[in-house]
Amino acid sequence: MKATSNNHHKTPVFIIGAPRSGTTFLTRVMNTFLDVHIARDGGTFLRFFKMLPEFGDLSREENLRQLVESLFQDHFFNIRLLERGLSLTIEAVLERFTGTTYTELVNWIMTEMAHQQGKSRWGIKRPSYALYVEDLVDMFPGAKILHIVRDGRDVAFSMRQARQSSFERNWYYAIKDWEYHVCEAREGGNRLPENQYMEVRYEDLMKAPVAEFEKIIHFMGETEENTKRLKQFTSKIQQMIKPGNYEKWRHQVPEYAVKIMEQAAGNTLEAFGYSLMFPHLANQPFNPVQKVWFFLDNIQGKIWSSSVKKSVVYRYHWLRTRWKLSG
Repeated sequence: MKATSNNHHKTPVFIIGAPRSGTTFLTRVMNTFLDVHIARDGGTFLRFFKMLPEFGDLSREENLRQLVESLFQDHFFNIRLLERGLSLTIEAVLERFTGTTYTELVNWIMTEMAHQQGKSRWGIKRPSYALYVEDLVDMFPGAKILHIVRDGRDVAFSMRQARQSSFERNWYYAIKDWEYHVCEAREGGNRLPENQYMEVRYEDLMKAPVAEFEKIIHFMGETEENTKRLKQFTSKIQQMIKPGNYEKWRHQVPEYAVKIMEQAAGNTLEAFGYSLMFPHLANQPFNPVQKVWFFLDNIQGKIWSSSVKKSVVYRYHWLRTRWKLSG
């Protein structure tokens, strides 16, 4: 007889935000101290969600098997989930899973992973999901979307410091990448009920972590257990904070770069509560020569970046999944 868990009905929590905005920090604290396990899926579940027509009716055993086998063969499912604590086999899923929809399947798999980590609820952290808020809610109608926002000038500075990752390193393109993510996330979040979307500022987490986590707990809707945990670990949470780990751009970013970023995205910075050093430049147009220079500088930075291989590998495995299904 197939077994199910009493907690499989709990809605997931998605942590989103522009890259280098603090999604990793937020995930680490929540995983350490709260009753939720936040994993990274490498975009697998959303990719398969968009490919569902290729699998047909999942109430048919052969179609469900094909989907489960395809998931377990996916490169990112392996490195992000199976190699990081998910102890399941294809046959175990097919034997124990009782649902007939993709949403039920993902919820079942991720709840099992949460249980194996000693938690009753699951979530996923992926910055780029900021661009797909409505798709996330299509997959999980009751999902909680937690959007962490950081000053775009600090984000751009952090991108330039992270040499081993495929981030934008040109000041103009870095701040525009930040702007794209935060605006898309807010636009998608504004279409949701108030209790489904929440913005939390990285700077507020640094200044008053416990107060911000109280708000997050209330947003998640599991106040009693997690409030108890928060009180128990208050001092330890504060120890994880790096004092002054914000507004680095004021002291470490050259003035010309600040001007570029505020000219490129000043209105958006202000819309998210960040004051400008050069407000008269906000969103003024750049001349054609500047834009050509930004483009060329960005291209040469990507060509010589040590992260090119990582980007190529990601695209290869993404396409490999499509080839297998279409073949």
